[in-house]
Amino acid sequence: MREPIFTDQARLLAPDEQKAVSVAKAAVQQRYRLAGYRETNNEHLAFYIEQADTGWRVQVSTFNRDVPSGQPVFTCGGFVEVTIDKDWNVTGLMGGA
Repeated sequence: MREPIFTDQARLLAPDEQKAVSVAKAAVQQRYRLAGYRETNNEHLAFYIEQADTGWRVQVSTFNRDVPSGQPVFTCGGFVEVTIDKDWNVTGLMGGA
C-alpha cells in the first residue's frame, strides 16, 4: 500500500479510487453505528488504497491530530480493512489488532 490519503485529499484521487474510499468509509461508519459507537470524525480518517484482482482493499484508519506538532498520530489497532468486489459490494470488514 502507498502513503495514506486523508479525507481532505480524497477528491484528488482517480474516480475508481474515490468510489472505493466512499464505499469503504460508508461501510465502516455503518459498522460503528451498529456496534453502538459514536460517529467517526470524517476529518480524522486516513485511507490506504490498493487495487486487487478481485476489486479493492481499503484500510480505513483513525488518528488524532490534536497534538502540539499537528502531525497525525495513528493509534494501535485503530483501523478497519475493507474488501470491495468489482461490483462495489463490501465483501469483508476486518478490524485492526
